[in-house]
Amino acid sequence: TPPRMRERTARRAQKDREGRRSSRVDKRKPMPEADILGTSLTADWLGAAVPPLGADGLSSAVADGLAAAGADVPFDPSFVLAQLQQWPSPDSSLMPVEMSDALRRAISVLDRTPAVETHKVGVVYVGAEQTREEDILGNTTGSAAYDALLAQLGTFVRLKGSEYYAGGLDTTDDTDGEFALLWLTSSLQLVYHVATLMPSDGKRCTSKKRHVGNDYVTIAFLEEGCDFGHETLPSHFNFVLILVRALDD
Repeated sequence: TPPRMRERTARRAQKDREGRRSSRVDKRKPMPEADILGTSLTADWLGAAVPPLGADGLSSAVADGLAAAGADVPFDPSFVLAQLQQWPSPDSSLMPVEMSDALRRAISVLDRTPAVETHKVGVVYVGAEQTREEDILGNTTGSAAYDALLAQLGTFVRLKGSEYYAGGLDTTDDTDGEFALLWLTSSLQLVYHVATLMPSDGKRCTSKKRHVGNDYVTIAFLEEGCDFGHETLPSHFNFVLILVRALDD
């Protein structure tokens, strides 16, 4: 009868509502506090099994290291989430690996493998009417607008004795200059091979070309009327060129 059908429909709707309520996230729990640079995660939100985190979401070990370096580093929440994955999983089975020369080599350089993601990017300054490779790589200074660009790309770090990723730059004898430009996060280190920060060794600037020419990405700051292409700095790499020009005030 219609009344019984309405009763069954009402009971079914009530169960659906209860199921949806039980599957909802409890909005009273503290949620991540996001900003434009990164995210702060609280131990309450991540769960009791997670090691306690600082107010900015960094573990004590990472925070101590960054504090010692004096770096104000944005935090990547994916770094924390990666630490929560269990490996090996309970369902996986371990298999013995036969020792070989390749395995011995891999083990011997294990401590040299970076624990963070690393990248390197070339940066060159193209002055007025400069078109030749040796003239561009021979620049040791740039314009005020170029200096402003460098200041926004990252942080200047003393190379000698640096423990950051240097992308092949010398960290012992200042052979590749005294300072490097780095962009740092808790899970990534990017070094810029800035040609104007490196000393010029002869007319062809071989050492500069050795670094900038082997980067997949190159940022070229162009003064008014200048142009820059893959043929300007010939290389088997330099797949991506980012051209920057100063805008008129």
